[in-house]
This record gives sequence, structure tokens and C-alpha cells, in this order.
Amino acid sequence: MSKSTWLYASHTLLFVMEVVLLVVGVMMFMDPIFKLIPIPRYNPYIVSYFTVNLIQAILCICVVIGLYRSYINIVTYSHYVICFTILIDAIMMFIFSAIMSNAHLRMQEHIIEIYTDPNIFHCSIWDDVYEKLHCCPPAQVIRICQDAFNITRTDCPIDHSNDCSVHLRKWLHSNTEWLGICAFCVIVPLKLFMCCALRKDIEEVEAEIEEQAYFGQMITEYNRHGDGYIDSYKSENNLTRIVKEVKQINAARETRNARTSSQYSPFLKQEVIEEVENEFTVRGDELREQLQHAMAAHSLSEH
Repeated sequence: MSKSTWLYASHTLLFVMEVVLLVVGVMMFMDPIFKLIPIPRYNPYIVSYFTVNLIQAILCICVVIGLYRSYINIVTYSHYVICFTILIDAIMMFIFSAIMSNAHLRMQEHIIEIYTDPNIFHCSIWDDVYEKLHCCPPAQVIRICQDAFNITRTDCPIDHSNDCSVHLRKWLHSNTEWLGICAFCVIVPLKLFMCCALRKDIEEVEAEIEEQAYFGQMITEYNRHGDGYIDSYKSENNLTRIVKEVKQINAARETRNARTSSQYSPFLKQEVIEEVENEFTVRGDELREQLQHAMAAHSLSEH
């Protein structure tokens, strides 16, 4: 499997998991039952975390496009940003633990608070609670909302109401478990793998792209200053064949210390640089010989 294939596969998988995380999170926060949970729907920490994950999903798309279009800078920058978000994940683990602990302790208190606030009315939510969780609201809620109930009016009389806070805690835990699995059991390990194992892959892909770009630039220079000497080398297949032949020829040479000229990209292989420079030298010698012959012929014609 090639280096670019690993990059394609890992970023595609990360994108899918980010989408799953965002969908599960939005579904939980938009559920009417979540209004009974003592966690603000637009908690700044939660909003920030999901915004970061949305950015990561966009970066995954950018990496795939960058690999396809050979935009190596986009691939590199996106990779580093994704690696940086691992630190954010580590911090959010502690923040989410504190948020969940507070929600668990304040569940019953929060239910009573929202019904003592004259500006908040959530009586209709308990119909959803009864239908999904099969529990009745606290007695205080029934007294306040008894005229607004539909399903629970006959099934939850005042003197037979039970505490729904336990069922709400279970509902919260079951939903946050899916978020935790996606975020910290799949996405974080995947990002750790990408940052550690794929770093060399990105460098090698970057070197290949730089090498091809350099070769293409040299060919452009040939065509600009020559007379079609390397027209047959224009196709991508020929370029690949030439690079392969150059590597095979230089592989037979004795091992020597790599040296890179300051005027070239550090990602270019030395043998490619030497081969292109040699082609320039040969072509230059041919042009000089042709010029000398032309000057000699011109001198003879004048005499």
C-alpha cells in the first residue's frame, strides 16, 4: 500500500467519525428531553469543542483534495492542526467530567428550579419523557402542569407520581456514552496514529511531489531555450520512466554522502538534480558546437 493511500484512508476515516460525532451530539442537544438536563444547550465549552471537530472534518476534506491536486502545503498544515487538537481533546476530557458530575448531582434540583421560574414552561416535555422513558414527573411538576399534560394526565396522578430523575440520568449517560466512544475511543487514538505513524509518510509524499515539480520545471526550461530536444519526454509516463531509470543507474554507484545544493529544494534526491544538470551540460555543449560550426561556415563564405 502506497504512502498516499494511507493518508487517504486515515483522513477519510477521521472525517466519517467526526461526522458521526457531530450528528450524535446535535441529536442529543436538540432532543426536547435535554431541556430537563442541568447542562446549558449552548455551553461555551461544548460549543467550542464541537466547533473544533467541525474544523477537523473540513481539514480532512482539505487533505484529501490536497493529495489529489498535489497541494502539499495544504496537506502539511492540516496535518499539524489536527495533531494540535489532541491537546484540546485532553483538556476537554477533564472539562466534560466536571460537567457530567455537576449534571448528575443537580438533576432533581434542576427539575424543580425550571418549574419555579415563571418565565420557563416545559410541561409538554413530560409527555415525551413519559413516552420514551416510561416514568412520571415529580409531584411538584404534576401539581404545576396537571392541566397541560396529555399522556401523563391519567397515568400519573398526583398521589402516585414517581421520581424521573433516575431515568433522566440513564438517558443522559446512554447518549454521552456514544459521544465518548466516538470522541475518545476512536477519534483520539486515530489522530495519535496519524500524528506518529503518518509523519514520515507525509514527508515522503512531499518529497515525491517536490521531485516531480522540479523535473517538470526543468523540462519547461528545456522547451523554452531548446529546439524540441525533449519533446518526447513531456508525457507523464515518460517522466516516470526517466526517474526510474535514473534511480537504477545511480543505485549501482558507490554509496556516498548526500549533499544538497542551497539553490534546490531539500526534498529533491541528489541523483535527480545531477541527472538534470547533466542534461543541461550535454545540451549546452551541443549548442556551442553548432554555433562554432555556423561561425566557421560564415567566415569561409565571406572569404
